Amino acid sequence: MLLRLSLASILLAAFSSCMRSSTTPIVVTSPTPKTEPTTTVPADWKRVEVADKFVFYMPADMKTTEPIGDYYGPHVDYANRQLMWNYQYASVDLCRSIEWMSKDPTHRETELYIDGKKAKVDTWTATSTGHYYITACLSDIDGLGTHLHLGAVSKEQPALEVARQIFSSIQFRKGAT
Repeated sequence: MLLRLSLASILLAAFSSCMRSSTTPIVVTSPTPKTEPTTTVPADWKRVEVADKFVFYMPADMKTTEPIGDYYGPHVDYANRQLMWNYQYASVDLCRSIEWMSKDPTHRETELYIDGKKAKVDTWTATSTGHYYITACLSDIDGLGTHLHLGAVSKEQPALEVARQIFSSIQFRKGAT
């Protein structure tokens, strides 16, 4: 906090000095990675460590469950009464676009920064079942070509915000392999 206050004072003084000067001010900036605001993890959430890849937090009542679907690499599925979510990572590109999504009128594509890394986020609704879906995909999380895919499904749309909060809680291990 003191550092922020000191930095703000220095910037204000520099700006004031430039305003009084007859010369054109020089602005020096340094690139900073985009990050999402730090997610506050609820106190009752549990920490989960995934090999030497990453850690994340999730609601304490989520338990491992049988996987749904096909997977290319290590994966785990979790569920509670409101939400089912999973992760998988592999050396194959899990982040490729799926053609049918572009034709689905409920589909939305956005991005989310997870621990400073850009993730492609897709959301859609399966109108036939009433389920809401969200996926997040990160390419090359470790500099060695490992792709991470996160997914969640729920009958309740607000539960997808819990999934986003889980996604945002991910912290990549430095030097993950």
